[in-house]
Amino acid sequence: SKICMLLNNVFNKAMLLNIININPFSIKGNIIKPRSNSADKKIEAFTIEEQKKFLQQLKRKDYIYKDIFYVLIETGMRVGEVLALKREDIDFKQNIIHVRRTLTRDKKDIVKLGDKTKTYAGIRDIPMSAVVRNIIKNNNNINFLFLMSNGKFIPGTTINSHFKRICKDAHIRECIHEFERNGRTIHLKLSNVNTHMLRHTYATRCIEAGM
Repeated sequence: SKICMLLNNVFNKAMLLNIININPFSIKGNIIKPRSNSADKKIEAFTIEEQKKFLQQLKRKDYIYKDIFYVLIETGMRVGEVLALKREDIDFKQNIIHVRRTLTRDKKDIVKLGDKTKTYAGIRDIPMSAVVRNIIKNNNNINFLFLMSNGKFIPGTTINSHFKRICKDAHIRECIHEFERNGRTIHLKLSNVNTHMLRHTYATRCIEAGM
């Protein structure tokens, strides 16, 4: 679908430049899009009860990245977008967050600041809830809002690991991982979650509210 959309845009541009006379995509039945054999990804979101348990757990302990999790669940932003937030992206007068970039990785798998969001539609303004506004007001960082203690960017994998730990503490979607070590069977209790669920949770609550 994305390839066809891009090609359609290319042909439209070619028409504007008088390179071609007609866009082949504009002729009904002319372009047959092949069907994908890939299975649809399952959209995972917290239930209302799981969301309550998660937020209650955040209040119980002083988790190192808890402010990030509040921002994620209150805005629906991607993890990389939250971790790339600068103070200049916050507009307290209009009460919005300007989402303009995300963290990415270079060829050596080193986390770096991207110059754009994951998709073109990712460039957007998001209203701040009272919770998010308060978190950012109490954030003392000068440039980027969320960094490691050494001043480097926080990898998304680190946030995901902490998220799993919090959900495990809250007994959310627990599962047992079984493996062998030194001839012994080890049963390790884990939580079958990932941080992208918070984005889907935000969207799900919005839809349930009639948006």
